[in-house]
Amino acid sequence: MKKLILSFLFFSCCIVPRTFAQLSHIFLVFHSGSYMDKIDKEAQLVMNAGIGYERDLNDKLSISFSLRRLFYLAGIKDIKTKSANLTNGYSATYLDTYSGIAFDYEAKYFFDTSEEGYYFSSCASFQMMTANVDIRDVYDSYGYLFTPPVKVEIFEKGFTLFPLTFKLGKRYSGDTFTSDWFIGYSFNLGAGQNIGLKYADYLPYDKPNTNTFIFGFTTGVKF
Repeated sequence: MKKLILSFLFFSCCIVPRTFAQLSHIFLVFHSGSYMDKIDKEAQLVMNAGIGYERDLNDKLSISFSLRRLFYLAGIKDIKTKSANLTNGYSATYLDTYSGIAFDYEAKYFFDTSEEGYYFSSCASFQMMTANVDIRDVYDSYGYLFTPPVKVEIFEKGFTLFPLTFKLGKRYSGDTFTSDWFIGYSFNLGAGQNIGLKYADYLPYDKPNTNTFIFGFTTGVKF
């Protein structure tokens, strides 16, 4: 996995010629895209927001670095709890949520000029995720009085993903401000891992998603 990521970064750097920068940008980025495969397919949207710095290397190429955070569009308070039937007549209600922060390195190739127009980009990310589990209730449905297999508690577990993203976008540019619209696809290395959450034999959790499709925009200031 590490060799693949390094190769990806090396390729992105190699396509960039050693020329001086023409313009720099400070930008805000917002895009959709969940990096978890949700059990509840009607669950609320997960969004990404971040801030970054972009530098034009010539009239065709630019590179950027950004810091991005994942969040639930309607907030954690509006997420529906889940329920599961356990052993010995027990049932449980619980909530599993996922947060994350990512560092993105992106290289863009513009079909016209880096000032504006359509572009294609490749992006490598280091994404630190946290699973938060809140087991809210464990109850005996039949009065058997056996020891429950899970207990009421709150815990968390961290894990890491390495998304490799490809985007097609369009830039609009004025004298001072820029804006981009883009669509993209991410292949998430590390998605097949076992997160290692407690009680996974009894409680169905969301799992890391191998494929993520994104749609978003940026707005920035050039100098």
